[in-house]
Amino acid sequence: MELLSVKNCTKRFHSISALDDFSFSVNRGDIHGLIGPNGAGKTTLVSCITGLIGHIDSGEIYFDGHDLTKLHPYEIINTGLTRTFQVTQLIPGLDVVENVAVGIKENDAVRRGGIRKGFSLLFGHPDRQKARDICNRFGIEDILDSGINAATHYQQKLITLARAVVSDPQMVILDEPTAGMSFQESSRFGEIIQSLNTENRITFLIIEHNIPFIFQHATYMTVLNQGKHFISGNPEEIRGNESVKEIYIGNSIE
Repeated sequence: MELLSVKNCTKRFHSISALDDFSFSVNRGDIHGLIGPNGAGKTTLVSCITGLIGHIDSGEIYFDGHDLTKLHPYEIINTGLTRTFQVTQLIPGLDVVENVAVGIKENDAVRRGGIRKGFSLLFGHPDRQKARDICNRFGIEDILDSGINAATHYQQKLITLARAVVSDPQMVILDEPTAGMSFQESSRFGEIIQSLNTENRITFLIIEHNIPFIFQHATYMTVLNQGKHFISGNPEEIRGNESVKEIYIGNSIE
């Protein structure tokens, strides 16, 4: 069953079409990999889905029956769709638990009153414990009350993921989540994604240049090239497609 549907989406920046009549869908329960060469339009697509770069020029984007093109980013979050960024968007001056609790969608106090005023209302609240529980599950319990600077790059990636899932979303979009990770770290990160998918029933859309990682964990994949839909299929179909190999010249998909 489709959870996310993008139909005939076009997004232009002046005379350049970053997305050109692009269509694809993500089924509920999938770990859907989105790959393509640099500049293919992957991050632009995610920003269009999550409302961060204004209106698309044409097309439709629906998530769980909601027309996302008519919603603000905070309204999109409240439909059950969250995301992470290529660069960790963490808040200096807040400890790890507070950074995770930012993601709780019911915390309208943060949006209305600002970060500091909002978090004065969170201390002692059950949502803070929920943020702690997620961090404990991800293995970062040793730094919960520390500032962000105490966290390694890998731990900051986990904090970002924790913030994206703490609101119990239906779907999370991850933008190059394993960038900068070691093989061991990306393997552990993949195990966490699999656990969230099977135990929490979270659907994932993952943009990734770590080709071995995405082929290992994706249940379905889409290739985007020059703003256009190139091919969709299961990982083995994508791996064996000669045209996909051609657009990845210089980058192994084996």
